[in-house]
Amino acid sequence: MTGDAAGHRTTETLCGQGIGRQLIEAVYAQAQRAGSARVHRQTHTTKAAGCALYDKLAQQLGFIAYGHELGA
Repeated sequence: MTGDAAGHRTTETLCGQGIGRQLIEAVYAQAQRAGSARVHRQTHTTKAAGCALYDKLAQQLGFIAYGHELGA
């Protein structure tokens, strides 16, 4: 089973209250109920708070994303 969830984040004023952790754990629970074997997350390296949280809740798999703008 595959799926894609829209990005989610908490506002800066709510950071540190456990809301992000609750959102991620809810996604994990729903994915497990749906029969998924794993959940992958992506974020930008500049999102330090998100990266720190993901480091606590998952394993960094070593993938690097590359992109190339083609222009309009």
